[in-house]
Amino acid sequence: MQTVLGRGFWKFVREARAEMRKVVWPSRKQTFQVTLMVIGVVVIFAIIMWILDTGLMVAMKWFTG
Repeated sequence: MQTVLGRGFWKFVREARAEMRKVVWPSRKQTFQVTLMVIGVVVIFAIIMWILDTGLMVAMKWFTG
């Protein structure tokens, strides 16, 4: 805290802690629900990509003989 850089760092730390106190954290239930939604969307997207990949592979085999 003796240098300008040190004072700036500690000012940043104090302000960051003050901002963290303002954060409204989600409840356990909300976190669980959002996690399930993300997993579901990822699985659906993976299935769509697998179908597209399989379709393109079949089309390429048909075109190339």
